[in-house]
Order: sequence, then structure tokens, then C-alpha cells
Amino acid sequence: MTDQLRYPWRCGCGHVNDASSVHCDRCGAEIGPGVEWVGKDKATEGERAAPPQTPPAAPAQPAANPPRAQRVVVVDFDMPFGSLVMFFVKCAFAAIPAGIIISVVYFILSAILLGILRGV
Repeated sequence: MTDQLRYPWRCGCGHVNDASSVHCDRCGAEIGPGVEWVGKDKATEGERAAPPQTPPAAPAQPAANPPRAQRVVVVDFDMPFGSLVMFFVKCAFAAIPAGIIISVVYFILSAILLGILRGV
């Protein structure tokens, strides 16, 4: 089955999905026993080059039940070490202007407060 995972697959609804997708882009069905593998020997040129089909747009009307927010918990995060280092270097450079702005605001507020207290 691992050899089949690099080929597109056709769902029961007839939609040809990418090899990397686990669910059908059109109906949401998972890869299962009813899946037809569209290997490079079986796929026609049109199936390989066909753009993804989108369902027809629904008429614009207010939703009766708007979608609810869902909570997500991130369990693992995999990032190459070099990319992580570059991310933190960029964060360090971004912190310099923020520190300057905070220092200026602190200086102005302390000057105002000092002026008010000296006048009392």
C-alpha cells in the first residue's frame, strides 16, 4: 500500500484526489477499501492535469447557525534547526525598534509625572 500512496486516487464520488490527501477534496470521505488508485499507468493525461473541481457556489444568504469556534491543541511541532535559528534572529532584530519605542514612551511619561510632582 505504501507504493500506492504516491499516486492519485479516485473517491467513490468520482473525484480524483492528490496523492498527499487523506480525505476527498469534494465529499470528505477517507481513503478506504472503495478507493480506486489512479496509478501513472491508469491515469489519463486529463486526470493528471485537471484542476480541482469546486462545488457550485451556494446562494448568498445569512447562515441560520454560524460555525462555532473550535479549540485546537498543538501536540507536536517539527521545524528544522536552521529555520528555527533564523526565526529567533529575526525576532531579536524585531525587538530592537520595539525596545526603542517603549523607552521613548517611558521617558515621556516619567518626564510628565516628574513635572507634575515637582509642581505640587
